[in-house]
Amino acid sequence: MAKYLVFNVTRSTLVLTEQELMSLLKQDQDLWITALKRGKAHKRSAQTKDRVRKKVEREMGRDPPA
Repeated sequence: MAKYLVFNVTRSTLVLTEQELMSLLKQDQDLWITALKRGKAHKRSAQTKDRVRKKVEREMGRDPPA
C-alpha cells in the first residue's frame, strides 16, 4: 500500500506518494540537499525544545517558585 504525503500550499493541497516525492527530489540535487539540511535543522530544533521543556519541568518539580 502506498504511503501518501499531504502538503498544504497556498490555495491548494498536494497529495503525493513517497515514491513520487523521492523521484521529484532526485531530479534536482540542490533541492535534495536543501531539504535534507532543513530536515536536520527541524529535528534538532524539536529535540532542543523538548530538552528545555523537560529541564523546566524537572526544576519546577524540585524547587517550585515562591
